[in-house]
Amino acid sequence: MHTPFKMNLKVKDEEDDSKEESKEVETTLKEQFDKLEGLKDAKRELDQQLEFGLGKELMSDINEQERVIKKAEKKAKKAYKKEQKKAAGGGGADAKDEKDNDEDKEEKKGESKSKTEAEKKDEKKDEKKADQKEKAVRKKRTASGLRCRRRQIARSPRLRN
Repeated sequence: MHTPFKMNLKVKDEEDDSKEESKEVETTLKEQFDKLEGLKDAKRELDQQLEFGLGKELMSDINEQERVIKKAEKKAKKAYKKEQKKAAGGGGADAKDEKDNDEDKEEKKGESKSKTEAEKKDEKKDEKKADQKEKAVRKKRTASGLRCRRRQIARSPRLRN
C-alpha cells in the first residue's frame, strides 16, 4: 500500500484551475484510497444536505477515482514485486551474474522440454502397444466366436436348415 510508483494522473494546472493535464506523478496506493474516501465523504455530506444535483456531479469523480485505483493496484503490485526481487537479489547484482542466471534458466528449460518430449514419446509408444494388444485380443475373440458358432450350427439339426 505504501510502495511508491509512477502513474499518469489528471492534475489541475497551477496557473489555470479550469484546465486538467495528464502528467506522470509518483504516488502510492494509500494516497489514492484516501482521495477516494474524501470524495465519498463529500458525497455523503451533500446527500445529507439534500443537494442531490451536486452529488450526481461528484459521482462521476468517484467512479473515475475507482478506475484509477484499479490501475494503481496493478502498478503497485508490479512495483512491490520489483522491490522484493531487488531485496532478494541483494540489490547490487552484477550484469554478468544476471546473464549467467538467465543462461542457466534457459538451459534448464531446454532440458525440461527435452525430458517432457521424451516422456511424451514413451507414452505414445506404450499407448500404441496397448492398442495393438487390444486389437489382437479382439481378433482372437471374434475368430474363436465364429468357430464356436460354426460348431453349434454343425451339431444342431435345427440350425442346419
